[in-house]
Amino acid sequence: MSSNESSNATASSNSKTASTAQVDVAIIGGGIAGLWTLNRLVAAGHNAVLIERDTLGGMQTIAAQGVLHGGIKYTLKGSTNKTSETIAAMPERWRACLEGRGEIDLGAVPVLSEFQVMWSPATLGATLTAFFASKALKSRVAPYKATQSDDVFWPGHFKGSAYKIHERVIDVPALVEALAAPHRERIFGGEASLLENGSVNVGDQLIDPACVVTTAGSGTEAFLQGCGPAMQRRPLHQVMVTGDLPPLYGVCLGTGPKPRLVATTHPGPNGQRVWYLGGNLAESGVERSEAEQIAFARSELADLFPWIDFSTRNAAMHWSTLRVDRAEPATAEARLPSGVFCQAVNPKLIVTWPTKLVLAPLLADAIMAQLPSPTEPAGSPPALALPSPPVATSAWNA
Repeated sequence: MSSNESSNATASSNSKTASTAQVDVAIIGGGIAGLWTLNRLVAAGHNAVLIERDTLGGMQTIAAQGVLHGGIKYTLKGSTNKTSETIAAMPERWRACLEGRGEIDLGAVPVLSEFQVMWSPATLGATLTAFFASKALKSRVAPYKATQSDDVFWPGHFKGSAYKIHERVIDVPALVEALAAPHRERIFGGEASLLENGSVNVGDQLIDPACVVTTAGSGTEAFLQGCGPAMQRRPLHQVMVTGDLPPLYGVCLGTGPKPRLVATTHPGPNGQRVWYLGGNLAESGVERSEAEQIAFARSELADLFPWIDFSTRNAAMHWSTLRVDRAEPATAEARLPSGVFCQAVNPKLIVTWPTKLVLAPLLADAIMAQLPSPTEPAGSPPALALPSPPVATSAWNA
């Protein structure tokens, strides 16, 4: 008997002898997609549980910049596209939740900024002005004017064009905590494996769900063991700079269709601020070493904000990088998926990828559409002898 046959035989034997927890839905993966879905399912009456092998939000979610964007950055070629159209309704949906009047109460989640600034250096100013003059964007943006001298866009320093985009930026660790808190008794820690009969094994605990839903990002590939749709990875190499910095939440345009830089600001140690940098800087930096990526980021920031000392002479600034694997459904030529992915592989298995943090509500809609409506309120969660996974810590607070 092969090792796989032996393992399957053991699992099958265990499934017959061990106590099995019966639930409607077992969600595999405790990032934004899984936690949002858990909240929606329980509210709808499903007896659901969530399994997370490590920390809640610990992979892609905690690495997100927290921008609840409406797709404007996907229109930089001058027209809307499927991605921008899919994401356009998301900011208002999130706003309702953050104000305590939406499908999930996120009133306790701090809003780091009420808006972003989309800007360009002086050499691209005319291009940016023409871009924002288009009918598709007029109602969603307004010229940005700094009101205090420590603003990075203060006219005494900044030379270029800047526009305010009404897209909030939120604190991601607090978001994860807010989604997990109401249903802690339904969230369990451990490495989950899918058995041939559709049950889920976690440690020595067995769960028999009517349906398994995967929301584990890159972990979905190992969980499925080749029995589901293909996955792709699109890596990033983000940069963090910590110091006595002014707040910066924005998107810098470059000469190409992708943002030159996407920046958010987060609380750092000792009252300092952390600039967390993505955009094309992070995409193009995948092939660079940490030292090379930091050197490139220094050069970019010195060019954009020459009045701030980003040189190696400034010992008060701390630099680091973070590599992130964005897990997504496989697409032709590894293109960015235009929306969420939700596919029923069989009646007991739904495979999903949210693609972006802001699309988590849309993914939950798609999952719920695949499930039968419960006939009675959600029962009590099963009493599983499994630990409760903690919320992940952001890279700048680790």
